[in-house]
Amino acid sequence: MELYDVIMFYCPQCYQRNEHRFFHPEGKQKHYHATNIPLHVAVNITSTDVLCKGCQMPLNVCLEDIPAQQYNLLVRLDCSNMGSGMESWYSDYGRGYD
Repeated sequence: MELYDVIMFYCPQCYQRNEHRFFHPEGKQKHYHATNIPLHVAVNITSTDVLCKGCQMPLNVCLEDIPAQQYNLLVRLDCSNMGSGMESWYSDYGRGYD
């Protein structure tokens, strides 16, 4: 038996339901929601990059800041391969504006 648990979360871009397997020594193939993850699962979660099943956007899945009793999954768009936004516009097209 593989040692993992499944955590369900929603994409922040398209709101598609996604599931991800987190492998850890105490995994029992149980399913959990992204809010209020049990301690034995939460302490083994490391930052992971996944693709959304709906919009194919890269997502970074990691723990939020750890509170005293509750562990929540934080899912956000992975923009590391995207342009730098307004700064690149000024460099490329906005000559004379800076």
